[in-house]
Amino acid sequence: MVFQDFALFPHLDVEANIGFGLHSDHGDNHGNKQQRRRRVQDMLELVGLGGMQSKFPHQLSGGQQQRVALARALAPQPRLLLLDEPFSSLDIELRERLAEEVRRILKHAGITALMVTHDQMEAFAVGDVVGVMQQSRLEQWDQPYALYHRPATRFVADFIGDLSPFRARIVRKSFRGADFLYTLQLDDGLELLSLVPSHHDHAVGESIGIRLEVNHVVAFPRATG
Repeated sequence: MVFQDFALFPHLDVEANIGFGLHSDHGDNHGNKQQRRRRVQDMLELVGLGGMQSKFPHQLSGGQQQRVALARALAPQPRLLLLDEPFSSLDIELRERLAEEVRRILKHAGITALMVTHDQMEAFAVGDVVGVMQQSRLEQWDQPYALYHRPATRFVADFIGDLSPFRARIVRKSFRGADFLYTLQLDDGLELLSLVPSHHDHAVGESIGIRLEVNHVVAFPRATG
């Protein structure tokens, strides 16, 4: 398990931290020590910290500490790795970079991982499959692309999608091959037309979120009288 606060042992150097879970036979001999040291070195290379085995946690950056915590969890070759919001204590830029790096490391190690996060971009960056939960209920378990484009519930759509401030009801639709031409009605009864890619296939009567994509506007004064 990789904890939210890394939980490294401050009195142990990097090598001892990573090797902590590598149990040796009773009466440890030279061969076992060498094997243990080789495994630690392999883990250091895997997480990009080669040559830092003698450093102590307080001498490392937040990102480096996170890598040590990951290496310590991977060293015993677990069948399942649990990550409890492993990037929450890091700044945004570092979080994004390490999320992609952790995915690469896990893929290389061939280890299945289950990560808990409240950040959907982190989930998309790391996960092959993502689950969205609400009050202990699993709303949807799917590939990231499917979650975004085909949400199974309103909660998933609100959580994953980008809301615009306006909503409209579809009153008519016309298929035009690559596009649909929707006639939309706002709450005040005003109707407008919207041409959208045809993979956005909504039903007549459905209420959808809309936003203005203002690339070119010609404006006239409001008519009077």
